Amino acid sequence: MTVKAPAEGILKFNVDVVVCGSVGDVGIGGIPRDHTGKHLIRFSMFIGTSDPTNAELLAILKAGTLFANSIWHGSSLLIKY
Repeated sequence: MTVKAPAEGILKFNVDVVVCGSVGDVGIGGIPRDHTGKHLIRFSMFIGTSDPTNAELLAILKAGTLFANSIWHGSSLLIKY
């Protein structure tokens, strides 16, 4: 799979989740990339038990929180794919 880099001044945050069953143990992770495609930071963590929809929302929330507390906040826009 080829990942397209975002335009300059935009960070693209890819997130993913793993759920064991329809409701089960959940892992989330994410990687933001800049306009050159460079990985800036990454996260992955176990978050407990959840369903896939809630897990995806938690991954997006974690990505937004990391961005809001990062050095890129205020100088870049954030998009999620």
